[in-house]
Amino acid sequence: MERVELHCHSKYSEMDGLASPYDIVKLVQKEGMPAVAITDTGNILMFPELEWATSFDDCNVKPIFGMEAYVVDDYEKAVYNYNGQDISVFIAVDVETTGFSAKKNDIIEIGAVKVCNGEVVDRFSILVNPGKNISKFIEKITGISNEMVSDAPDIKVALREFCKFAGDNILVAYNANFDIRFLKVAANKAGVDYCPTYIDTLMLCRYVYPEFQIYKLDSVCEELGINIQHCHRAVDDATACGMIFSKITERLKIKNVAIEYVNDNIEHCSKTFEKSAIYHCTVLLKNSKGKKIIYNMISQEEKSKATKGRVIFSLRELCNNRGNLLLGSGCKAGLLYKAIINDKSEEEIEEIAKRFDFIEVQPHMNNKFLLEQEIYSYIQTEQDLIDINQRLISLGERLGIPVVATSDAHYLHKEDLLSRKILRAYRGFDEDDDTDLHFRTTKEMLEEFFYLPDEKARKIVITNTNKIANMCEVIDFLPEGKHYPYNENDSIEIRRLCESKLWKLYKDNVPEEIEERLNWELEAIHNTNTEFAFIYLHRLIENLNVRPFEINTRGCAGNTLVCFLLGISDINPIQYNLSPYFVFGFNKIKEADIDLNFSTNMRKKAIAIYRNCDGISSTVLASTEICVSEEMAYVAVEDYQKNNNVIFSEDKVKKIVIDLQNVYEDKRVNPSGIVLIPQGDEVQDYTPLAFTKDKRAITYFNYYYRLDNCLFKQDILSHFCFDMLEKLEEITGDMPDELTYCEPEIMELFFDFNGVMGCEELPDFMVQGLIEILKKAMPKNFDELVKVFALCYGTDVWSDNAELLLEQGKADLSEIISSRDDMYDFMINKGIDEATAYLITEQVRKGEWAYDHSNRYSEYIGILQDAAVPEWFIWSCCKIRYLFPRAQAISYVKSNWRLGWYKIHYSEQYTKIVEDFISIS
Repeated sequence: MERVELHCHSKYSEMDGLASPYDIVKLVQKEGMPAVAITDTGNILMFPELEWATSFDDCNVKPIFGMEAYVVDDYEKAVYNYNGQDISVFIAVDVETTGFSAKKNDIIEIGAVKVCNGEVVDRFSILVNPGKNISKFIEKITGISNEMVSDAPDIKVALREFCKFAGDNILVAYNANFDIRFLKVAANKAGVDYCPTYIDTLMLCRYVYPEFQIYKLDSVCEELGINIQHCHRAVDDATACGMIFSKITERLKIKNVAIEYVNDNIEHCSKTFEKSAIYHCTVLLKNSKGKKIIYNMISQEEKSKATKGRVIFSLRELCNNRGNLLLGSGCKAGLLYKAIINDKSEEEIEEIAKRFDFIEVQPHMNNKFLLEQEIYSYIQTEQDLIDINQRLISLGERLGIPVVATSDAHYLHKEDLLSRKILRAYRGFDEDDDTDLHFRTTKEMLEEFFYLPDEKARKIVITNTNKIANMCEVIDFLPEGKHYPYNENDSIEIRRLCESKLWKLYKDNVPEEIEERLNWELEAIHNTNTEFAFIYLHRLIENLNVRPFEINTRGCAGNTLVCFLLGISDINPIQYNLSPYFVFGFNKIKEADIDLNFSTNMRKKAIAIYRNCDGISSTVLASTEICVSEEMAYVAVEDYQKNNNVIFSEDKVKKIVIDLQNVYEDKRVNPSGIVLIPQGDEVQDYTPLAFTKDKRAITYFNYYYRLDNCLFKQDILSHFCFDMLEKLEEITGDMPDELTYCEPEIMELFFDFNGVMGCEELPDFMVQGLIEILKKAMPKNFDELVKVFALCYGTDVWSDNAELLLEQGKADLSEIISSRDDMYDFMINKGIDEATAYLITEQVRKGEWAYDHSNRYSEYIGILQDAAVPEWFIWSCCKIRYLFPRAQAISYVKSNWRLGWYKIHYSEQYTKIVEDFISIS
């Protein structure tokens, strides 16, 4: 039997992991492991890719969905052992120590003040001889040297003196558990029974002053106007703490909260989540309910906004859902590991351990950084790290909690370490960390626990990891099929609307060609169950009361007769000879993609109206991802070589660049996409919510990775061409209702007059290179102008292609390929059947011929040659990497033509508007 990895990071792990979920699953399958949990830091973004990676028929790996969550320990209290004492009199105390461990380090100073009704009435300060050397590191922090304590009493004497001073009064301390822990250990050494009532002012500050940005002692004093003399000297810190508590009690009176009820009222509200101590916790989903719970927790808007997009969980809330979630103790940043290295009491450690379903132990040298930290002076050797692991194992055995060996892998193979070091350097980390965090095989993991008996090692490495994996059900990431809005009569309604428009245009004399075209398109729309999308847009445009020229379509939307009849597009596809195949596919099974452009103001209104359409429960903006690009990866490698004075071989550089590419950086909003959640469903049935800086809700998962197979997205964009038209109509009071697009004075704007062209200030003609194409192609009419526009917006369509054909006289402007429809029409005119012409065009427009990705290239070349298609046409096809849609070119040129009308008839106003928009953009 092989082990199961329950703690592994992918490329989605906050610029900290390298491997894709797919590559992780491939390795797991190769090693014969039955399952794998990917637990990225702070997010669940890999869910879609993990589900896809394990969906293949030959994959036997069970996916376990999880995360390494950021958590706040909201089990912490502010008031301990309270028995009704008077809080108007209290002892504020602070201790200075030689380290974090109350057992292994020592008190070197106790300072305290007695406060009565807000006034300091007595002080206590005593240095303590620890009986051992005080390090320079501690001396620097505390200001206390070996010489200063050389004649001081030992802790037994000092503790008894302090107890006399404190009496039975309540103790108050800042981060009180630290001070009280040391005092209790000292009391035990002195033979004193010590169980005081004490209050933590740090916890109270977070409760009563949630508006504070920082909760360090000196920062809180500054906020409250308290003067602190010598920070990190005990009596001064105690005095400051006393003054803080006095102010807190005043605020508690205003809140009408008595001290005995403080613990019940304290909440880690969203405003203080990011300011609290943050720990790591492994969270695994046991079932679909667990998935919904995590989705809802991530979607809590207040937390997401307060923590600037970083999702931080309440540990209490996670524990309350342990029936559907499994909680692991996490890595060295976990609450349990921190409690052990900070030497909390055994009682505290056991209480923390009981909050987890499994305790994690990792290769001890994962934590070798602790050996270099002076504050942990009692962790000095490799054996000390092993002892920590053995203590965790014993703890689990004592409490009956499964202990599992996890690798905390951040990459797959040992040789990937350098790539991660470069990634971390790129992120700004200075340390040259060579900790080995590769994905361990079963054999490697057993070797990591060489210090355990074989049976025990196999139990934590193999038996228990499989046990935890078996507790997790196979979860469907998304519900099956399309989940689109549905209205029962949509098929009838869309036909009624189209036929009503036809009757207005033709009365009873609708041409047979148009009737056939309409029936064909309506069947294609019905095949994909998207009638609702066309009806929604029709109603949207009616409600907005926009004129046809106040919107334009993107992509191939203008190729549809249905869009024209519903008023979604002002392009008649029959007039411009636009094929519906590019919208619906030849077999009528392709889903139409209808994207619209509005002015900025109109777009805001459009989105508000769209959200209230029938059949929609809610809408959310689509998100995409920002990942490390090839260019960024090369920059990271170059910077690392320069900063570390090293030179890598060409092969090594290529390997590192491949490792770094596509590592996740951040989310970004799709500029236009509105995702529709059908009636009866909620967003969290499909994805958590995330939030932009301006508080807009977006899909947590990248819409284009799996969500697009399930939910419908409508693109509604803004285009400043319409902003300009809107402003020009406002200031001139004029807007031509109809243009023929044959106006010679407007066409002249696109002619070259001694190097000066009047179109250079038209927004869509400001694109670099378009003016040069105009000068060389010299279009003579609107249709040729459309071709020039398409030439510019394609890829490898003009340069070293159409440009050469024109220069060499092999083809004229009317013949060359500029758009998909140009190519299709050319082949139809050569007698090639519609299906073949469409399939060839689809391959060429995607660049499959240029990239040599076509598996039918030879066959199609033969068809073209048999049809006497000229060689220049075939040559041109082989260079094209992307072809622009003719419909979009028509739509954009029409808008700019209208702006040209203003340039001619209102030149002064037009120039002013152009200047304003250029300065804004």
